[in-house]
This record gives sequence, structure tokens and C-alpha cells, in this order.
Amino acid sequence: MFTATEAVPVAKVVAGNKRYPGVVALDNVNFTLNKGEVRALLGKNGAGKSTLIRMLTGSERPDSGDIWIGETRLEGDEATLTRRAAELGVRAVYQELSLVEGLTVAENLCLGQWPRRNGMIDYLQMAQDAQRCLQALGVDVSPEQLVSTLSPAQKQLVEIARVMKGEPRVVILDEPTSSLASAEVELVISAVKKMSALGVAVIYVSHRMEEIRRIASCATVMRDGQVAGDVMLENTSTHHIVSLMLGRDHVDIAPVAPQEIVDQAVLEVRALRHKPKLEDISFTLRRGEVLGIAGLLGAGRSELLKAIVGLEEYEQGEIVINGEKITRPDYGDMLKRGIGYTPENRKEAGIIPWLGVDENTVLTNRQKISANGVLQWSTIPPPDRRGDAADDGQGRQ
Repeated sequence: MFTATEAVPVAKVVAGNKRYPGVVALDNVNFTLNKGEVRALLGKNGAGKSTLIRMLTGSERPDSGDIWIGETRLEGDEATLTRRAAELGVRAVYQELSLVEGLTVAENLCLGQWPRRNGMIDYLQMAQDAQRCLQALGVDVSPEQLVSTLSPAQKQLVEIARVMKGEPRVVILDEPTSSLASAEVELVISAVKKMSALGVAVIYVSHRMEEIRRIASCATVMRDGQVAGDVMLENTSTHHIVSLMLGRDHVDIAPVAPQEIVDQAVLEVRALRHKPKLEDISFTLRRGEVLGIAGLLGAGRSELLKAIVGLEEYEQGEIVINGEKITRPDYGDMLKRGIGYTPENRKEAGIIPWLGVDENTVLTNRQKISANGVLQWSTIPPPDRRGDAADDGQGRQ
């Protein structure tokens, strides 16, 4: 296990500058990452975080300044720079996962680096290599399992485990928990701590301050393409960090008055049974109430919601909406009754990526904004949101 006795830089950006037409992305940025360190990278959208990450991974060349990985200067033409960064031990996991759904976990972990024997792929060696990567981070997934059968949290963990092949020196995690529930976040935090214990330096990008304080020891705060400050999280308040991000003291948001909960049941679930996950599930949701559903991976949370909205059939039980019993829920009918549903996997089940943001927004309400089957575009504000939904970040999606 790695124990830091002194700061050993494994990645440095020295006076890094990058400009795009009309935009200063990075302005004289200096950044240092030490061995075994978990450093948070913070800043608003457009602060320069993504550009800095692309420079460290070699996918973006600085207009001026130097990038160092260990004692080696990262240099070369654009065609080879990314490969050179990978050879020096830089890995990245982005918000958009890059796993191949139709392949197994082992095949994804070894993708492009197939172990071979006598000119053929050595599947036994591949399974063993994959198991080592998974075990190093405590990921409880079978190497033979198809990626398409994994939950979003398991896919995220497999993606993180993949970067452990080839003994990385620097791992960049770009909002790895943005679409995960609290219980699933714990698995990612545990994996990152194991990486740090192995001496791997981690750059952790997130907007969740509570999570950052648990996982990182220090933070680099960016604003308008510059480093606004480097802080030790242990003795820095969240208020000060936000002030660095904004360039001023943030204004406290006025408290929201709690909404009165009316003793009127809008949704009742009675003795719902849906094998193998659900058995005798009952609860009541009242008007104005926010009901949380918690549980570990595989506990049946997603199956329960899908059964309620009519995406999965259940064997036994009743669903009552505003006092009316629904014998066999149908998704279209549930939408008309005012029951909305946001799936955990937004990219695959929540949006149509090749449609615009405006069209995705009204997919479940097309009849009300159509005349004779033709969409009335004037009823779909705002007009500047016509870009593809796939181009939006996960938070916007």
C-alpha cells in the first residue's frame, strides 16, 4: 500500500494557455498533481476544467506552456499525443461511458489489448486479467457477464476498473457519480480510495461538495480559464470555495417555505408482487409529499417504479391513483393520468439523442401541441434549444 512521505509530482501543467475563436479557455494555468493524491477539480461550467483535462490526456495541445507526466514532457503531433499520454500512464473516465454493451466485462476491460497465445485470443488469460482489475478496486462483477445486463453503477465501476490496466499513474474521473444514487456512490468512493492507496493520483471532477470532502484532500478551483485557488479541503469552508468559483461572495438563497402536505392520497400501492425482486410492497403517497425509495443495488427500486408506471407487469397487487383502481397499468395511460417517470439510464431510456432538446421535452405531450398531427413549433419554447439532446451534459439531460 502506498504511503505518501513527501510530494512526488506525477503530472504538471506549466503556464498552460489555450484559446478558441472568441474564447480564452485557459489563461496561464499552473497545475500540479502528486502521487497517490486525490485532487478535486472544481469550477462552474465553462471555467476551463474540460480543456485542462483534454490537455493532460493529450487530446488537446496547448497554444503555449508545457505538460509534464512524471519527468517526461508530453509532446508530439496531434495524431500521436493521446497515445503518448496513455503510454505515460494517463487514463480518463468521462461522463459518457465508452463500454461496448454487447461484449462481456472481461472483453471490455481488455478491449484493444487482447492477450494472445499462438496467434489467438487467450480468453482464459483475459478473464484472469479482468478479475485482477476488478478485485483491485473491490468491484463485485463477474468477468463473463454481459455489460448490457449491468446496472448504471456497475457499468461506472467497470469503466473505472478498466483504467487500472497497465498500471496507470494518473486517473481522471469526470463526474463519475452524476447519475448514481447515494448507495451506489459509496461503491465509487471506495474504488477511488483503493486507487489512491495503490499510489495512483486521481483528479476528481464533481459538483457534490459533501462527496468531494469525503474523497479528496485538496482542490484546484477554476474560474474563467484561470486557477482561482488551490486549497486544502480540511481547513477550507464551502462558502470560500464557492466564492472562488464565482469571484465574489455568493448570495444566500432565500429559504423555501415547506409545502403543506394534504391528507389526500394521490398514489397507493397495495401488496404489490413482482418476482423475483418485489414481494408484498405497500405504501401511500399524499399530495405535496416527497417519498424516498432507498435500497442497495439489486434491491428492486427500479423494478418497483417500472411496475407502477406500466413498463413491467406484476403478478399480484393493486395500484390506486386518486382513488381509482388501475388493474393493469399502461405507460401511455399513466402519463395521461399525470404520472411521470424519469429512468435511471437517461441516455438509453430517457431521451432520443438525435432529436433536439425541444422535441425531447415535449415527447410525452405531443398531442397537446399538435394540430392535425403536425407539431406547432411556436408552442415549444425556447427557440434557442434546438441542439441535439446528446450534446448536452448529463446534468442537463
